[in-house]
Amino acid sequence: MLLICHFNVFTGVLFATILPDDPPDVEDVILWQADRKIDWSDFRAHRKPPGRMSAALSVCGIGFEGVEENRRLVSVKIAVKFYPEKSWKHPDHLTPEVLAHEQLHFDITELMGRRFHEEIKELNKKGKLNARSLKKAYDKISKQHAEMQQLYDKQTNHSLNARLQEWWSAYIGSELEKTNELSGYHDIHL
Repeated sequence: MLLICHFNVFTGVLFATILPDDPPDVEDVILWQADRKIDWSDFRAHRKPPGRMSAALSVCGIGFEGVEENRRLVSVKIAVKFYPEKSWKHPDHLTPEVLAHEQLHFDITELMGRRFHEEIKELNKKGKLNARSLKKAYDKISKQHAEMQQLYDKQTNHSLNARLQEWWSAYIGSELEKTNELSGYHDIHL
């Protein structure tokens, strides 16, 4: 049995699906990689999503699949994804500063994916990892993720506050360095 969850920053909605065995068809996504930065060609949505004015909108999130056998969790796969077909750019604002701001949204998502991996390791170490505790840990990380993304946009004024944009870039870069040992979360065997 697979338990598949995904939190979408854009909609703020948590999707959870329990499947018999086979994962669903994969949509076009970019998985986070340290050596692969997003660029303007990755923003492929044709229409601006409803809501306030924006220079760009990155749709990224954390997903996981937990495989359970005989009521025991045997593996977890975590993925940090950027959704090009849902990510939008304003043609008049294609600046390096705006792109760097959007990249940091993706980097924040990666940081939260690593923190989720850390939670899984701790639960497993304590012998408390099961489908329910995994989902609860995911909900906690998803909430923290949404809060951090909102704080980032608020403090940087969506990239317009260059001083705070620089601070956030340094902070997230430092946090990613500190958590580098947690970056191997793609396939966790328990």
